[in-house]
Amino acid sequence: MGNKVLFLGGNGFIGREVLPLMKLNGYDVDYPSSNELNLLDDEGTNLFFEDKFYDSVIFSSIVGRKTHLKFNSDELYKNLVMFENVYRHKDKFNHFVNIDSGLSIQKNFKKYSYAFSKYCISKRIENDTNAINLRVYGCFGPSEEKRRFFVGNILRYINKEPMSINKNIIHDFISSKDLFSIIDWSIKNKNNIPKNINCVYNKKYKLTDICDIINTLDEHKVDISINSFESGLDYYSLEGNIPIKCEGLHNGIVDCYQRLMGET
Repeated sequence: MGNKVLFLGGNGFIGREVLPLMKLNGYDVDYPSSNELNLLDDEGTNLFFEDKFYDSVIFSSIVGRKTHLKFNSDELYKNLVMFENVYRHKDKFNHFVNIDSGLSIQKNFKKYSYAFSKYCISKRIENDTNAINLRVYGCFGPSEEKRRFFVGNILRYINKEPMSINKNIIHDFISSKDLFSIIDWSIKNKNNIPKNINCVYNKKYKLTDICDIINTLDEHKVDISINSFESGLDYYSLEGNIPIKCEGLHNGIVDCYQRLMGET
């Protein structure tokens, strides 16, 4: 197995979670910051790749995550330029792993620059036998922001405060540990992999179901507050095709809780 990897977007949440696991599992990983490698700079990107070769590139660079329900033509342009400035150097790596989003295949994906960017990139690599597209609907782990669903509600549970849900929709998530395992498998089996992997568990959960799991982490229970009872848009896939056995949602929540408890 070639273990020289370039991880682009390493300062984002997925990078914060996956990079330590890659190092722990023997990967030699480069993860330049945007100050070290500005993917919008054609010449700078060319110079970066000039004397390098990687077994795999993991592409997680994106702008517009926090404004993903808006359309911004500048964000779309930047995302496509960043991708093309890397992908044009296909002679400098063997394998390309794209971190896609479930938003890229929603019916209204063209309305949002984030989703449209993800869609265009996934289509760009569609016929590349050396590329794989990992479609992530939601990922969780202890380094996510406290405003996010999992860490926010686990911390509320630890502090014996009511957990909070905006709308009680069905939502697919995968733990960061399981996402790393999928990335690891895709690198090791790059000659025998599906083109797209929907990184979702087979069992589907409403957000209240997830809060019920959190409520079993210790001896106490807390209330679950639902902010709006208006119907919301479910966000999940029934076409999960993860090629390995995963630890699953419950074990991911337990691991996240234990690591957060170690920090409190």
